[in-house]
Amino acid sequence: MKSIVTFASTVLAASALAACSPGIATLDGSISFDAGGMTVHAAGHPDANVGRDGVLRIGGKAIAVTAAQRTLLGRYYQQARVVVEAGKDVGEHGVAMAERGIGDAIGSIFHHDASTADKRMQAESSRIESAADALCTDVKVLDATQNELATDIPAFAPYAAANQMHCNVTRSTTVKNGRTKTKTTTTLTANID
Repeated sequence: MKSIVTFASTVLAASALAACSPGIATLDGSISFDAGGMTVHAAGHPDANVGRDGVLRIGGKAIAVTAAQRTLLGRYYQQARVVVEAGKDVGEHGVAMAERGIGDAIGSIFHHDASTADKRMQAESSRIESAADALCTDVKVLDATQNELATDIPAFAPYAAANQMHCNVTRSTTVKNGRTKTKTTTTLTANID
């Protein structure tokens, strides 16, 4: 049952990402999405808008880009959407785990059977680990594309420098009283100026 407590903070953080703002999806406050596309924020700079089609505007002014750069901007837009969805997925798995964990904890008190609850928690934990791994992979891909954009389009460089994201997953396993416990920690950090 310690799994429930271990994942409590992860559940709260991930569910907060999953429910950022109604109608507007955000990625750690540095990138936001609406019907018109994606807005990238950087302190001290006007907003950069990236359309689904790869059109770039900074401070409302169109930035001339080549066809290859437009394709890269379109890919960046899609990758950022994938990261938002992956964050929501982690949050949804976390909420499901918390709901099940609380129910199982109460049930195990009355039925004196913690092993069934532990097995279900391990299964939920594995789903969260998979979702967290996918999120970290997606963040790394997005970060690489963002850096490539900064190199290819100098006007975009301040936005890439201000919005560096990093994701790490660490796992540790302990054995206590013959029971194996695995703890997974996913850390998503962003350097947002």
